[in-house]
Amino acid sequence: MKTILIGYGNVWKTLHEVLGENGIEVDLIVRQFGIFSSNGEQIDTIDNFDTHVDKFTVAYISLPSSAHATQHLPYYLNVLEKGGSVITCEKSVLAHYWHILKPYRNRLWYSATVGGNSGILPELHRYEGKIHDIKTVINGTLNIISEQSTLGKMEEELYDLVTMWGFAEPGAKNFQEVIDLEMQDVLYKAVIFANHSGLYHDVVTLSDIIVEPFKSGARCMLVADKHHIRAGFMYDDDISWFPTGVNNVLLINGQKIVEWPGAGARATALRMYADGVHLT
Repeated sequence: MKTILIGYGNVWKTLHEVLGENGIEVDLIVRQFGIFSSNGEQIDTIDNFDTHVDKFTVAYISLPSSAHATQHLPYYLNVLEKGGSVITCEKSVLAHYWHILKPYRNRLWYSATVGGNSGILPELHRYEGKIHDIKTVINGTLNIISEQSTLGKMEEELYDLVTMWGFAEPGAKNFQEVIDLEMQDVLYKAVIFANHSGLYHDVVTLSDIIVEPFKSGARCMLVADKHHIRAGFMYDDDISWFPTGVNNVLLINGQKIVEWPGAGARATALRMYADGVHLT
């Protein structure tokens, strides 16, 4: 087996550490500016990535989700088309190109894309019985914002809160930018979640999601049944099921299935490692 680590950033760094802690040797490292051996020596350019993969390749993709999904897609296809396996936490490619990736889903592992290490997607897959409706919280930052909003905190206070705690996306200069950046994350996750759920015959796309904008006192969640998928800020008469802090939660047919912290580099890295265990 050839292990390739693709990406950069905190999750990439932590994933490298987690793999090493568990005895998994990384053979190649792919960064923005080249392909490197495990000891840091550059051995090729990005343009030749496809020549380094085969059916024995396991590629861990830890690229930040962004508008550059088109640039990230070749990493997936180069590995999958040659019979290799992909383990990813990157969301934009799955959200935009599931219609292309779906035929390879038996070699594509992506539970780290939704819920961090909470295991929301595996639990959804394991659920026995007919699913009528789903409620889930899949963004820890917006869970904190909506939780504190119900307690009467104003937008400026909420911005200061998530910035101080380090939960805001880098570059968010005000409250609305925090909401916009985190809602993009929610929409990516909503598409991935919906396509994973088995509720829908056709591939769900971003345009299928009904977006609920920020409303003071509303909670941020995803609500899905066989007819609609709504994501964003909604009111719910029963607030007892909502998690606290950065926890994520999954309810199926009104039953709480799992609740666990969904944010953080180590949580994401541990979930990617768990996805890869059966391949080693």
